[in-house]
Amino acid sequence: MTNAKIQKEIIEKALNASTFAEAKAVADLLVANGAQYERPVGDRYNNFGLLAPSGSSYEYKALELVTNSQDAVLEKFAHMSLGDLDKVPYQSPAESAQDLLGELNYQQQADLVTVSIRESDPPTRSSKRVTIVNRDFGCGMEPAAVPGTIFALGSSHKTSRIWQQGAFGVGGASTYRNARAVVLVTRRAPEMGPAEDRTTVAVVLWEAQGKGQSAYYQVTTEWPADRDALPWSAPASVYPEFAGGTHIALISYGVEGFHRARSGDERSFDTVLNTRLFEPVIPVRFTNAITRERKEYLRGLGRRLADNPSKERFTDDDKMLYSHDGNTYHLPVTYFVFPKGKDASGKELPGARRKFVAKNHALVFTSNGQVHHHWTPDQFKVRTDLVKLADRILVVVETDDLPIELRTALFTPDRSQMLASEAAIQLEDQVADFLDNWNGLTEINSKIVREAIAAASGGASGLGVSRKIAQALKVSGFGMSGGGNAGGGGGQGNGGPRPRKQVETYADPTTIEGPDKVIVEEGRVRYLQYLINAHDDFLDTGRGQLTFQTDHPDINPDENIVIGRLRDGYVRVQLQVPEGATEGQFKLDAQLDWQKASGGIGPTMGYTTTVEVVDEIGKGGAGGGNKGGKGGSGGPQVAVIWKTPEEYGEGLNNAIPGVVDEIKAADLAANPEYAELAQLGETKVPTIVLNSTYSSLKGYLSARAKKLTEQGAKDAADRYAVGTGLGLLFLHEERKKIAKAGGTPPSEDYVAAEKHEPPQFEWTPEIAGRRVLLGGCLHVQDASVVYA
Repeated sequence: MTNAKIQKEIIEKALNASTFAEAKAVADLLVANGAQYERPVGDRYNNFGLLAPSGSSYEYKALELVTNSQDAVLEKFAHMSLGDLDKVPYQSPAESAQDLLGELNYQQQADLVTVSIRESDPPTRSSKRVTIVNRDFGCGMEPAAVPGTIFALGSSHKTSRIWQQGAFGVGGASTYRNARAVVLVTRRAPEMGPAEDRTTVAVVLWEAQGKGQSAYYQVTTEWPADRDALPWSAPASVYPEFAGGTHIALISYGVEGFHRARSGDERSFDTVLNTRLFEPVIPVRFTNAITRERKEYLRGLGRRLADNPSKERFTDDDKMLYSHDGNTYHLPVTYFVFPKGKDASGKELPGARRKFVAKNHALVFTSNGQVHHHWTPDQFKVRTDLVKLADRILVVVETDDLPIELRTALFTPDRSQMLASEAAIQLEDQVADFLDNWNGLTEINSKIVREAIAAASGGASGLGVSRKIAQALKVSGFGMSGGGNAGGGGGQGNGGPRPRKQVETYADPTTIEGPDKVIVEEGRVRYLQYLINAHDDFLDTGRGQLTFQTDHPDINPDENIVIGRLRDGYVRVQLQVPEGATEGQFKLDAQLDWQKASGGIGPTMGYTTTVEVVDEIGKGGAGGGNKGGKGGSGGPQVAVIWKTPEEYGEGLNNAIPGVVDEIKAADLAANPEYAELAQLGETKVPTIVLNSTYSSLKGYLSARAKKLTEQGAKDAADRYAVGTGLGLLFLHEERKKIAKAGGTPPSEDYVAAEKHEPPQFEWTPEIAGRRVLLGGCLHVQDASVVYA
């Protein structure tokens, strides 16, 4: 066999390698044909730890190779168009893609960045291992560039290129640890003017190295004696079918959902890519070779939602004020509330979130259209008061308005989560506060809550149980974290949003109303609500213009005030008081200038609000405390209701005995048993929702049915409810503490404990006083039964 034939065979086998055996065969061919030396990835032995991602899913990490491919295409087209890459003028990857590739349609663009999934260790369904092949027709690499780019760690030639997505040089390499082998085939695109047109082949394998493992690839001279030792390459002419660009295959890559049979599942590759690359700079062509599905053109979830509108899906957008280091930024925020997942018969609805959004994505922070951090439904539920939306919502927070250096400091290098910095913590807290004060969301949430709890508790009373639990909590001194709008939300007592009355709207407004006085801490944001009784499009069309002026010396209306959308006669206004702002009382003047629907100028309208700026709102200030009454005192407020999973919907399922949701008293009052709580208005009441069809409950009651009278059976059910309710309540509070301590997900121990057998004893104040939490399970001293 001639040398050219051997070289062609190596390239062909490398391009077709899908299993570990095939990848190893390519490596053996390289060794036999001049690449008998080893060089560690990143030029570091024991690099196993260096290749570890910062806690993110390996399925998300696989997308790093996609963004690398997109960057390679941008680099090639920038060179072809502008020549000198150091003089590329674009300020973002999206801008560069739009200008450089604008003449190509989305299919032609997607053909430049392709991904396919092949079977690796059959059967894939049980092995959960696939081969992911990324092929781009971008700039490609010369042999000398491979060690310092795709096989480097912790550095990047793209660090100063804001028109490309890469920054740290660790993203793609962090996938290697999850693959049994990595096969690289690359050729510098002829358009890039390489010194020599060659096709490079390298195979990354793992071997024991001292106390750990190292990933290495073959080179043609001994390393480190030759610090520039190069991988094997051959003249491109021996296999001209391989056009310029890069092929990289993650061989036998461990996955959780990519192996599933069909596209469109919340764990499938296409759904994950569309979600994580919400607005990709370049579309991607995807083929699932395992199921032989036709090729798909993936254009991001933003595009997919726009192309598939639904009357059952609610959406709105606004801008959120965020300040850092004395500067104020306006971050676009959009929400999508999907219809519930299943109908009354249990059939899945076509517009449900899981048909569009990757699993466990309730809120995402994007930069350059790519998700850099997300909240799971559990985290969304803990961080916000929107308890019934966690399993139906997707919120998109765009951070592109922030300087690139700030974004780089907010997120981990592998774009998987936020760093535990003051700026990141402030951003997440402010997002939660922003959502809790978004009228559209709070009303959707309240409507779902009222519908879920309006009926009586399935024939069983929860009121008596709730009083027993409240008494036990009072005796044991258990502190509840619900009950009010503490924090940055701008509650009613401090001049924030008040409960809204229904407003009749007109083509031409007749009034504008707002708060008379607000109290604002310096360095905080308050949400003010103004009534303008005009149709929703009144401000959007430009017929009406709402502006603000203030005599406060440190508040700039253009920077520190954001006016939201007019909805149902109300508009939300964000007022930010900068850090160190002058304290005292000042005027905030709202002015509405408008044109009549019939033509002509309408009379100017206005409203003046007194703004009191303070260093800190006193703990005993407005908005705290109960106002007395039958249901408003007597210890911690707790509610108990019995529901089936079908009746209550999101959050309750047959695998758990119940859930705890913090529900506004006004919504809870929709249940006749708790009508007296209506007087508490917006106060949050921890509500224990018990699963009336839970199998352990049925077993517990049936085992005693023959021995108990009707009253005895009711008492047994109440004992179950008190014990289980307290257990769930303690777990709920502990999970909140964990989740709010830097946003760390709740411990799996706590989640697992919720699914275990409930306690079967009567919970007395004495027992409650001796509770202790150990390892995520509730143990009761001096009692024969434990919650574990």
